[in-house]
Amino acid sequence: MSAFLARRDLLRFRMHAQLLAGEQASSPADVLERMLALQGQDFASVLWAVGARTRAEQATEGAVLGAMASGELVRAWPMRGTLHLLPARELGWMLSLTTERLTNGLDKRWANLGLDRAQVERGRDVLHDALRGGGALTRAQAQERLADAGLEPTGGRGYHLIWFASQTGLVCWGPPGTGEQLLVLNEEWIPEPCRLGREEALAELLVRYVRGHGPATLKDFLHWTRLTAAEGREALALAGERLERAQLEGTRGIAGQVLLDPSVLPEPGDVPTIVHALPAFDEYLLGFKDRSPVIRAEHEAAVIPGGNGVLQPILVSRGRVIGTWGRSTRKGALVPEWRGFGELSAPQAAGAARAFARYARFRELPVASA
Repeated sequence: MSAFLARRDLLRFRMHAQLLAGEQASSPADVLERMLALQGQDFASVLWAVGARTRAEQATEGAVLGAMASGELVRAWPMRGTLHLLPARELGWMLSLTTERLTNGLDKRWANLGLDRAQVERGRDVLHDALRGGGALTRAQAQERLADAGLEPTGGRGYHLIWFASQTGLVCWGPPGTGEQLLVLNEEWIPEPCRLGREEALAELLVRYVRGHGPATLKDFLHWTRLTAAEGREALALAGERLERAQLEGTRGIAGQVLLDPSVLPEPGDVPTIVHALPAFDEYLLGFKDRSPVIRAEHEAAVIPGGNGVLQPILVSRGRVIGTWGRSTRKGALVPEWRGFGELSAPQAAGAARAFARYARFRELPVASA
């Protein structure tokens, strides 16, 4: 690999790494094998994030839900205190790197919620007893069990108790119920977890991030994981020859140095012309600290209104974000709603229509006629 990377190749490499160009994954589980984790606080959005990266013939909402029902995929809080969808077997070693930092210094948070350590530990015990023996609970049912045990769940307390139990490796969101996943015990739902020592886990996390996101800087990785700079440098040293480095066009020094996984680099060519209608919180935009390669600064406010961290669904053409999109329903059919940053060109409009048709097939719903 050359020590220089052109910006047009950065987009091409990222699209390929994220399964948005070239050969897509053959199953939902294969998507997460490549991506490792997809931000997943919005349930419908993360389902489509998987579908958009799966071969069209296998890309249905039912297939993603099936991977959850089989125990291949779970949702939990493996990093950043944010829900992610990830392979069930990878959860334990990811938590081993992030839990201590995320749970240190919670006394003030507990005090604000009217909790203390004894109550939090009691909450773990209550959830363990309620789920032991193959039990599964909705969020509402879990909070009812906490209330029955004298742990008032209102005011955010119930959610925090569930989060803490998941963050400390007790529970995760496993099989899908009616519109939401059910809470289960990790030790029962994940019978064969991948076990890695600390150094092996650090290297694996960096390599898997780069493999599933494409060329990225160490700062991008730290933004994605919320690990410390020292941990990032250690991970880079431990990754060794599994990753290559290149200098991004127009940059100088370490700030412009990007990391690549040589095992997933595409063949030479142009930036793919395919148009994607990607979901809210998609990793193509969210997964990097520096988003300037894929979106102009003046357009970020349209994607993140108010700068509140809530990302809108994005329309991507030739690797760059050209607008946002939505959908409504009319007589049981989906109606696309485009919000381009400017008027879409004829090729962009045609590509957007194809992208929306693929989304509709994923939902197994028709597109409304004009």
